Order: sequence, then C-alpha cells, then structure tokens
Amino acid sequence: MSEDADPFVTEMNNLEEEYGIEFPEELRVKMVEAGIQLLAEDRGEEVPESLQRLNTLSGLNRIYGNLRDKVKELNEMIEGSAIEDLEDERQDRAESLLARIYMHDDVLMFFILAQDLIEIYSIDTLNEELIEEDFRGTNETMKTLDRRMSQPVREQLLYRCGVIGHELYKNMRSFRDHRNDLVHKKDFRQAFDFQDGVMLEVDKGMYSINELHYMLEGERFWSEEGE
Repeated sequence: MSEDADPFVTEMNNLEEEYGIEFPEELRVKMVEAGIQLLAEDRGEEVPESLQRLNTLSGLNRIYGNLRDKVKELNEMIEGSAIEDLEDERQDRAESLLARIYMHDDVLMFFILAQDLIEIYSIDTLNEELIEEDFRGTNETMKTLDRRMSQPVREQLLYRCGVIGHELYKNMRSFRDHRNDLVHKKDFRQAFDFQDGVMLEVDKGMYSINELHYMLEGERFWSEEGE
C-alpha cells in the first residue's frame, strides 16, 4: 500500500486494540481504500475509477442493509395492529402507504445508484467481450458505447451476442424500468407500487450488479451466502 494508507492502517490497529476486535482482511482493504479516496478528494485529486466503484458498491451495501432492517421493522409494526384486521385490498393499500413513507428515500437512492453502476458495468462488459483488442478502451470506442448507445440497446446487444443469459437480461430490464418509473413518474404512489414487492425488485438490482461484476472481475462483490 502507498504511504497515504499508513494513517488509516494505524487507526484501524488502534481500534482493534482498544475494543478487542479484529477486522477481516477484506474489510481492512476496503476501509483503507475508502480513506484514500476521501484524502484524494480533499486534495482535489482525481479519484481512481476503481475506488469510485468500490465506494458506490459499499454505499449500495449500506442502503441494502437499511432497507432490510426497515422491512423487518415494518412487519413488526404491522403485526398485531389494526391493519391486520382490514380487508385484503385495504390492508394492501395501508401496507403500501407505510412502505412509501418509511422507505422512500432509501429505495430511491438505491435505484439511482444501482442503475448508474449497472450502466457503467454494461459499457465495460461490452468493451471487454465484444470489441477487438486493438480498439478496446479507445476514446472513440468508449464514446460510442457510452454516449451513442442507450442502456436498452446495450442490454439487447449483451443478450443477443450471448454475453449474458436470459435471467440476467430480464432482471436488468425490469430493474431499469422500475428505476425510470421512480424517477420520472409524477404519481409516485403508482411508481412505488411494485407488483412483486419492493425488496424483490431491489434484489434484481443486486443480482444484476453481482453478475456483471463477476464477468469483469472474476468474483462476485456479494457472496452467494449474503444474497
């Protein structure tokens, strides 16, 4: 690691000693990288793209955890309440209203960040899998994949060229559609009313990112046990 990492390593060592804990090596690396990114931002330096992505992935991980906690809290709030005595249709409306109020900000932020990352990964996967080596990563290639090609076209190309399977293609398309509804629909109540439930749609985003990350990095960011 660079000299910039030294203060963060020392701080982690102090925390471990003070509280009698031991950070897993993978977490130590991520914490140091996040610290270096903040340091670079303070200096006005350009943050490496790999660290930007790691920061986004870590942010999504935190938001996902918050959403899971809120779903659990909502279920506990509803259990034994008067909502359970309502007719099915009215009960569904009441639960949907509570979810919108309680989870709105985290859901919206997750969909925006996750879709941005899916599009970045889609561009990189097309560049790696379909572009001849001599043209891979050139300014013109990346401009074409980024600015002259919409995300639906990228998804179609990945699917029709056999780079991704039908399940991943279907999940990417569904997640993108819901993201667009959340961002652009005037009637937020309708946009938030997911047919399969909020967390199932969120999971489609997690799955899509994980699979694309695996194609590019050779490993999944989230382990299968945590999915």
